[in-house]
Order: sequence, then C-alpha cells, then structure tokens
Amino acid sequence: MPYSLAYFIESFYPNIGGSEKRAMSLLSRLHNFSVNVFTINFDNSGKNDYVNNITINRIMDSKKREYFTQGGRNIIKAMEYASRVRRVVKEQRFDLYIFDQFPYFHYSKSINYLPGDKVLVQMHEVLKNYYHNFLLNYTLSYYEGKMARNRGGVIATSNFNKRKISSEYGIPGNGIEVIGNGIDFIDDSDKADRKKIIFVGRNTSDKRIPVIFEIARKMKEYDFTIVTDDGSFSNIPENVAVRVGLSDDDIRKEYRSSSIFLTASYREGFSIASLEAMGFSLPVLYIRSPFNMAMEEIVRDGYNGFSCTGIDDVVSKITEMEDVRRYRELSRNAYNFARERMWDNIARQYESYLIDKIEGK
Repeated sequence: MPYSLAYFIESFYPNIGGSEKRAMSLLSRLHNFSVNVFTINFDNSGKNDYVNNITINRIMDSKKREYFTQGGRNIIKAMEYASRVRRVVKEQRFDLYIFDQFPYFHYSKSINYLPGDKVLVQMHEVLKNYYHNFLLNYTLSYYEGKMARNRGGVIATSNFNKRKISSEYGIPGNGIEVIGNGIDFIDDSDKADRKKIIFVGRNTSDKRIPVIFEIARKMKEYDFTIVTDDGSFSNIPENVAVRVGLSDDDIRKEYRSSSIFLTASYREGFSIASLEAMGFSLPVLYIRSPFNMAMEEIVRDGYNGFSCTGIDDVVSKITEMEDVRRYRELSRNAYNFARERMWDNIARQYESYLIDKIEGK
C-alpha cells in the first residue's frame, strides 16, 4: 500500500515557474506515494484535479498579481493561505508532510499540530539580508530560521544553499539533504552557426530582464528571445522578441532554435531554466551576484558556460564563443552535464529519502 504525502505549495500546476516545475516533476514520479497537493487557485486556473498519483486540492482562490508582489507576498493573502493549511493539518492525517516555496507563514502556523519528525521543509534559497528594510528582513529571518531548524529535516536544492542554511542559522549540515533539480528532454544538435540568445523566466524585478535589453543593444548582430509570463515592457530593442504564455513544447522549440542561454538574475535558488538550456546543448552565461551563487554549481566557468561580472563581460564572452571550435566545446560540455541530471534519476533519490524519513531510518 502506498504512503500518503501532504504537499503544501502556494503555486502549482498549471502555473509555471521553477518551484512549480520541480514539484510536479518529482511528485508525479513517486511510485510509492499517493500525493495530496494543497495549493491556491490562481485566476481560475482549475478546480480540484487529479494528475497521475497527485490529487490537487485548491484550498483558496486568489489573483496571482494580488498574491505575488514585486517585494514578495501579499501578507494578508499569505496569512489566509496559512490559515487554510492549518485547517487541513488539523483535520487530516498523512504519513509525511512537506512545506515548499517559501512556506514562512503556513509552516509556522501548522507545525505545532504535526508530528515534527514527519515534516520536511524544502528551501530553494536563503533570503536573510536580502531585503534592505530592517523590519522586513528581521521578520523574514525569524521565520526562515524556524524552517531551517525544522526537526524533521530540510531539503536544499544545492550544496551552496546547504552551506548557506547551515552557516546563517548555526545548524549542523547533517540535517540538510541536498536534492537538486533536473530536466525532461535533451537535444545535442549542432547550434554553432546560429546567433540567437534566449532567456526563459518570470518577469519579476530580480530577473532583471531590462539588463538583457541593454546587452541586446550592444550585440545588434544577435537575435534575443525572452520567454516569460508577462510581456509588459517598454523600450524593447528591435532585435528582441518577447514570447508570452508558451506551452512546454513551444519552449523546447525556442531552446532548439537558440545557441546561448543568458540570465541577468540578481537572485536564483537554482535556475532550472539554465539546466534545461544545457539539455539542449546551450552554453549558459550569468551575471554574478550575492544571491545567485548557487549558479556556480550549474555553470562551471569556462566549461559549460561563463560566470560574468557584468554587461561588458557578457559581451566579451559572447564574442569569445564566435570561435566555432570554442563554442562546440562549451556546447558539448553543457549537454553532457545536463544529461546526468534527468528527473527520473533525481526522483529515485527523492523518493528513497522520503521513505527513509517515514520509516525512521
């Protein structure tokens, strides 16, 4: 008989994003679990639904633009969701509980009603000191610290995040399990003769898409494609195409027709899109910042892409890859790196870890 799993995540399928994609990719591959996801119905995205072994319970309604703000979450809406989650954990019982996607409030409101050794927290990144507002940063650090000290354990998406959680909150690393992200598709076709650069990600301030526009203005001989969820930009360069609301198949077509993946994000927990791009043989370029250092585990500088210091450095590295021999070397390394990180392999590691938690190993 399969184990039962309760999974709490604010945004889930069919919404698109890194944490949503990770959750769906892993949960749908858990062969020994019946999974109940408790999430929000954004903009009438769907009622309760069944996908493979997953029951999707949409426990409140909201509009995405009202819930997710440029600065984080709408506090009132987040507290409402937390109250709905608390009601679930008080009324229903499962073998294991996982809190995902920055679960500050819904974890804190629910943990006292749960068997602590059967609760896991998934932390994609550490945001202590991210906000300049003292009160906001203090509050965030308080809740983040509670999650980091979760008795049942913490799942981190990278070794960098594991070290960050451990050092920032003074906890031993043996309570933190690293389970990375993965990909579904790979494609090793030759793209050396193309001059097309792609970015895939949400249109939020931390993604810094306007910085890519600045790079495009300096690299007019290249075509740039921005695949995102919101195309409300101004002053878009002539060599930039903005694509909104693409299906997974359409996004894969964009990867196949591109030659380089570029991100200017200030903040990344892992960047599944970067790994997906490598699966389509695209070298990845990113701009370093204190809150996207987990990218160092994906992009090995000079091997499968480049870690850049700023706009001029990005331009220099793109120019370097105009050498076909150098480009093909980076492209081949990107493909080989991604090929080892298929979701099926990661899901086996994930499921084994969850079963050990349930069985007390």
